[in-house]
Amino acid sequence: MKRLLSILTLLIIFLPIENIKAACSGSDCCTITSGVVTVPDNDACMIQPSTYGITLYDKYLCTAEITAPTTSSNADLSNCVRTFQSSSGSVVRIEGTSDQATFSDGIFTRPPPGVYTHGIMVFKNVFLVKLDLEFNTAVDGNKSGTGVYCHTVEDTRYEDDGQAVICSATDGTSPGELGAGLASFEGRSSFEATAEATNLNGTGNDMKAWLLDSDGNLAASRAEAESGQKLMGQATFATPVVVTEMTSGFDMAFQINQGATIWDEDGGVGDYSIGVGSGPFMVIITPLNY
Repeated sequence: MKRLLSILTLLIIFLPIENIKAACSGSDCCTITSGVVTVPDNDACMIQPSTYGITLYDKYLCTAEITAPTTSSNADLSNCVRTFQSSSGSVVRIEGTSDQATFSDGIFTRPPPGVYTHGIMVFKNVFLVKLDLEFNTAVDGNKSGTGVYCHTVEDTRYEDDGQAVICSATDGTSPGELGAGLASFEGRSSFEATAEATNLNGTGNDMKAWLLDSDGNLAASRAEAESGQKLMGQATFATPVVVTEMTSGFDMAFQINQGATIWDEDGGVGDYSIGVGSGPFMVIITPLNY
């Protein structure tokens, strides 16, 4: 299962706020009727989690495309200006769909005036997801239990670990915050450290992403991606960001209406067994003037 859109950070300038708050729509989204989710038979679908969190290390604005990292070298960011830094990682959690997010424990830097055509974000490849679901038929949790009511566990799990969902015939158990780790853009089927997409969501924005090892180089294996625990994403803006002397800062909003992915781990064979992982989110950055 290709998981390109499941982790990519898309930086969009001047996206209408209605788009941020819109419910998940389209063929990739789960079917939900009166709050009941249709089981994704031998497939996967995107859904809005109860809460969603990321850990951000660095954010850059760039005047040109970067030179990508390789297994023996870091990315070349000489065309970029760092606008946010948190050496230990700044965690933000969003409940529902937020129109603004605040990173309270990082350092923001105002970029110099200029025209910026690309954006870079470096964040942890473990995403914080809470899900509490009711399905249209009884399913197995890939950790334990059977029933129509399923929720995430309080644990950190990569996709190949499983063990992320508990199901029951009765409702009422509060969901745990799952640390949904991503160590390959090809999901559980094989290892892939790079991903690329064009015209994401019809916005005209292009995206590239790289899983990094502990030295900041391109990860050469799933084990290196898990130990490195960092992911770098580059957005090519459809409309460049223009920073002038009047620019005072940036608003950051999150779109998480596809922030979780659910799938049938049995591949349509036998009973349904539900797995959960991270899903695509967007960061909407709007320049502010004095």
